[in-house]
Amino acid sequence: MTERPESAPQSFATLLGWAVYLACSWTWCIGMYLPVVLLDHYGWSAVAAFAIPNIVGVVLFGIGVGNAARSRALIAGNTTAMLWFSLITIAFHVYFLGAVWSYEFEGSSWAGAMLVPLPIVVLAWLARTLSDRMLVRVAGGVFLFSICLVNLAGFMSAASGDPLRQAVWAARPAAGLVFLVPVFVIGFLLCPYLDLTFHRALIAVGGRGPGKTTFALFGVIFALMLMGTVLYSIIGFLWPIVVHILIQSWFTMTVHFKEIESRRSTPAGEVVGRWVWPVLIISWALAPLPLLDYRWWFIFTGLIFPAYVALMMVRPRLGRLSAHQVTLAVVILLLIPFSAIGFLFSGFEWLTLVPSVTLVLSLLVGGPQADAVHSVEHVGDPTPLPAG
Repeated sequence: MTERPESAPQSFATLLGWAVYLACSWTWCIGMYLPVVLLDHYGWSAVAAFAIPNIVGVVLFGIGVGNAARSRALIAGNTTAMLWFSLITIAFHVYFLGAVWSYEFEGSSWAGAMLVPLPIVVLAWLARTLSDRMLVRVAGGVFLFSICLVNLAGFMSAASGDPLRQAVWAARPAAGLVFLVPVFVIGFLLCPYLDLTFHRALIAVGGRGPGKTTFALFGVIFALMLMGTVLYSIIGFLWPIVVHILIQSWFTMTVHFKEIESRRSTPAGEVVGRWVWPVLIISWALAPLPLLDYRWWFIFTGLIFPAYVALMMVRPRLGRLSAHQVTLAVVILLLIPFSAIGFLFSGFEWLTLVPSVTLVLSLLVGGPQADAVHSVEHVGDPTPLPAG
């Protein structure tokens, strides 16, 4: 990874470039579609409940990590989990690009929909070797192109007078949203610490003041992207919106492929690398199954990854020893039914309080105090950060 010394001054253009890179990296199939689902389910208050912790969580990452040295230490101590986060992110997109059309286009062909992810994932894999400088430039083009596409869709909708998008996800009582807010807050506060693209940007700008500025700029830029999602939640999935979704998915998959590829020579990278194509094939094959849908994937970002961060990364930072890996696995397995049923079924949202409260309590109570040596920088894998 190319980086500058922390003391080197950074131009505003450099910080803005990395902020755009972050916004495009984080504009994946959650920000591009979950607001649509939530709007159908609960109304406009759900969109705000999603967007605010989403933006704030990433901005706080730039403050919480603080400097490049701590970012490197976090990577070195948690490489395996971070690589799995990248792989699941790619897999989620493969599934999403095969399934989303059946939700939004009545009578769409499953056979045709299943072809959509194939060229996108191949192009993303081929682009994984692009340099940081090139990807920052590409991100600028992707961002501007997406903004143009979303605005074009808005003009097309206004000019045509066609009917607005009709809800395709069943309406739910708005009261259920109250129980999902803690899930959004915990998920968006903790998941960014596993995103290697965030660490790459923080290290590249040197952390500290430039890092905080970069992530603050991200907040503004990403908010614009979410406004695009809000627009097509109303007007529907016109062809410019489809292109926007495809190009943003390509960029997100590209940068996460890059993170996996750059660590192939490490022990963690070698292990996770073997699972890349099996996991992607499985996720692609799951897309047409009627018993599963897009919402199942939030078991990862709403429970599994936040549980890892809480028990293995945040606890040591608060002065407590990290949980044993067996304990982590048991906690996740026990909480999955509460998380899944609460998120998937109307009237059962209250069940999501069980994993939310459990994770909060795991940070506040139990476990011996950690000594000064056993800190967040020494949890998990001892894998060093690669230079490439």
